Amino acid sequence: MAELLTVGVEEEFLLLDPATGAVAPAVDAVLAHVAPQLREQVQREYLTGQIEIGSAPAHGLDTLGRSLGALRAALAEAARAAGVRLVAVGAPPLPAPTQP
Repeated sequence: MAELLTVGVEEEFLLLDPATGAVAPAVDAVLAHVAPQLREQVQREYLTGQIEIGSAPAHGLDTLGRSLGALRAALAEAARAAGVRLVAVGAPPLPAPTQP
């Protein structure tokens, strides 16, 4: 029997200040609010205002969709708890602060 293929997804998000819409260097604060069972699926990125999720490998798109939905919701809640908003975009809507 052939081995079943799996599929996974990585998504990157910006962390924005809810009042100004500017990129907020809040990745550490958001990570502090991520549930322990999800920490392996959430990673920091190069910029301090950006964070990434990586789904677990799945055998079907239905399973992948449910996993991504739950992971996105959990990360959005962690961002709210840290005082920022999670936005899935390819580039910041406003200029980013200078990175250390």
